[in-house]
Amino acid sequence: MNIVIFGPPGVGKGTQSKLLVERFKMRHISTGDAFRRHMSEGTKIGKTIQSRMDKGFLIDDELTFQLLKDELQNQTDNILLDGYPRTLPQASDLEKLLHIDYVIVLSADEEILKQRIAKRKLTKPRSDDDKIEQRMSEYYQKTVATLQHYKAPVLVEFDASRNAEEVFSQICDTIS
Repeated sequence: MNIVIFGPPGVGKGTQSKLLVERFKMRHISTGDAFRRHMSEGTKIGKTIQSRMDKGFLIDDELTFQLLKDELQNQTDNILLDGYPRTLPQASDLEKLLHIDYVIVLSADEEILKQRIAKRKLTKPRSDDDKIEQRMSEYYQKTVATLQHYKAPVLVEFDASRNAEEVFSQICDTIS
């Protein structure tokens, strides 16, 4: 089973991803984690990524797709993708690599998202948390359009304003 998880910043994609990986023994691939790893290692790609993230912009499709292919290492089953695809071209590219069984969309009110990010900044700060307005704008302008690429029953939506355990239970009931 291959799953893509979508949602705006602060909605709980990372939390739900961890729970799904544990429950279904999946391999979690987060493009955001790959970006942060390259930035911390100071690679050429990492410097390009850092420059874009400092401005609150998404990373371009070609670079993101190449990083995804590197992360997959030819594995094509039992994958949970977090942070990819974010654009329609990325969704088309993804179809060339993997069959997607479910696209999980998490949503919550923008005020809840901002509160969660403010709380996260106190315990696990990330360099892109200060660009929350830009990141939300990018998500709603670019990433949400990507959802048009998917239809039910592959596309499933969940209210992530509730606690993580309730959301996870509902997800499991839907995909099991």
